[in-house]
Amino acid sequence: MNNQQSSNNQTLISRLLDLASIFAVAVGMIYCNGGISVGSSNHVGLLPVVRRILDPNYLPGDFNIALRFYHHRAFAWLVAGGSSLLGEDRALIVLGVLAMLAISAALFGLCSALGLSRWGFLVVGSFAATRFLWTGKGLEVNEFLGDPEVMPPHLVHALALLVLTALIKEKYRLAIFLTGVAILLHLQIGVTLALITSPLYFIKLREFGWKETAVLIALAVIPASPALWHVAEMLQRGLASSRISTAYYIDFRHPHHFELVSAAAAFWIAGHLAVIALAYFFFRSRDGQTGKAIGKLLICCLLLVVLCLIHFADYYLVKNDKLAQIQFLRVSTLITILGAICLVLMVERFVANRKLLAVAYIALIAAATVLGWYSPRRIEAPYYFGVKRFAEEKSNWVDAALWVKANGPRDTVYLAPPGRNGFSVLSERSIVAEFKLNPDGSMFLGEWFERLSDLAGGELPTGRGFENRRPLDRAFARLTNEQLLALSQKYNAAYAVLHKDSKAQFEVVYQNKDYRVVKLR
Repeated sequence: MNNQQSSNNQTLISRLLDLASIFAVAVGMIYCNGGISVGSSNHVGLLPVVRRILDPNYLPGDFNIALRFYHHRAFAWLVAGGSSLLGEDRALIVLGVLAMLAISAALFGLCSALGLSRWGFLVVGSFAATRFLWTGKGLEVNEFLGDPEVMPPHLVHALALLVLTALIKEKYRLAIFLTGVAILLHLQIGVTLALITSPLYFIKLREFGWKETAVLIALAVIPASPALWHVAEMLQRGLASSRISTAYYIDFRHPHHFELVSAAAAFWIAGHLAVIALAYFFFRSRDGQTGKAIGKLLICCLLLVVLCLIHFADYYLVKNDKLAQIQFLRVSTLITILGAICLVLMVERFVANRKLLAVAYIALIAAATVLGWYSPRRIEAPYYFGVKRFAEEKSNWVDAALWVKANGPRDTVYLAPPGRNGFSVLSERSIVAEFKLNPDGSMFLGEWFERLSDLAGGELPTGRGFENRRPLDRAFARLTNEQLLALSQKYNAAYAVLHKDSKAQFEVVYQNKDYRVVKLR
């Protein structure tokens, strides 16, 4: 009885330590990722849609809501549900914390499935949090831990780790169901995940038989069906038809999602892939079960590399950009996560002395911490533990938007600099267009370009991606009284937000050091 009780106590303590480790890694990820952010970046397109879901009369006829209405639709409903219970601000904070906890827990599950110790998990977690040895980074700008603003990739990356864990444990039904959920939350990442894991199902088809295969297909399609239905709806509304070429649109708005971010990225991805391959050969003769598990990961990574090469061939050589729009590159961050796990796993198995292993782990965590602290990335995105709200940002742009929210009429459209982000989400007023709020595919693409061109005086800048934001704003500041009045007539805009450089003369209803809100009619 005493032995049984002692065993139960040890198991309880072990579980509590596991939970503490998961929590510690999640805290580190949040801190190194810049905290939790609310309202900025991708939230500027998400939140107006969420508000429309909760209130069908929110900004009626708003072009930008129509533009983003189907973008991450399931996630928008998730945020709307949380907002109805907790309020918008609290819902986003809670979702942000839960997303990081989910990533940490899923990472722990995968490490455990491969036989990595708790301390090994902490090392991998420190690598991912600090981006040590490129861990959590990929071939393009998006990273495994994403931005401080919670968005679908956070949840889908956790699901990807859970899918791999389920496949290692040969829980195929669970794996394919979670893949379907991933497609529901983020179509491109989910489809890529389905493609890279598909060989692990194909080699089991004879064993499955047709009945089990039908069940597996159903388990994938049922959770994914809302997203597939949304795509069908968007196709009917012009998702794939436009007189504007896809190549021009990508080059103008977001080439950073399609280009190789740097030669260093290719080097690091190749290095992590080599580590996974080395781990496979290392364990194949020493530990058949672990070798088999790593072999599954290697298959997924090799297929992902093939898909990335297809992406680059389509984008750089063929320049058709149809396949490139799936953005296989977004999942390349998974390779560096798996590479880090395999590296630490080999260290753990290679170093037999426990004291020496503890020293090695402390050294690795210290190296990740120190190099992360002094990395250029930390200067660009400072470490922070807390909540950052766009509405609390100290800037004249935010002040102007908040003044309009408190005092500006609702039943009109506002002309605002198109290169600046977030006027509509902050002011809760309709605007003509915003560079950040771009269309999905070809749907509304022509009208979006037309509106940006109008706000720029009839001629779009020729830069690439975010390079176009400042030229757009400078062109908007050069608009004359006559041009602004013409836009007022075309878009039913009674007010404009003008930069201090604007020479246009209208009645000023609000002014700060950089911006003034004027009445056009």
